[in-house]
Amino acid sequence: MDTRTKTLRIFIISLSLVAAFWFSLFNYWQQYSTAYVISAYLIIGLFACHGLWQPQRYLGFYCGWIKVSHTLNRWLIQFLLTMIFFIIITPSALLYRLSGKNIRNSTLNQQGSYRINSSKKTAQDMEHPF
Repeated sequence: MDTRTKTLRIFIISLSLVAAFWFSLFNYWQQYSTAYVISAYLIIGLFACHGLWQPQRYLGFYCGWIKVSHTLNRWLIQFLLTMIFFIIITPSALLYRLSGKNIRNSTLNQQGSYRINSSKKTAQDMEHPF
């Protein structure tokens, strides 16, 4: 796991920007007075500034965040691949089976190559190919 100071600073700044964006996006500020809104943005700003000056204090939080995200990623990928298999691949295979087509029994072209030479090669062609 990468725990360099630069990585921790990028993590804290990214987390602060996402928190501020989500706070603005869902319009939480409409329910509360202006003092709550200003204090929320100040807390987010102080979190970001503290993360810039002392990023090693957030090392435990960063490691926990990464472990949770890796676990969630593993579960989500398995779930998505399972859904793709059962929603896309299985119905298409059943349709092929119902239509009587068998993909494995397809025959290849009997010609030796897909490319046909336009003329026979001579010795001069080999000496000066272009």
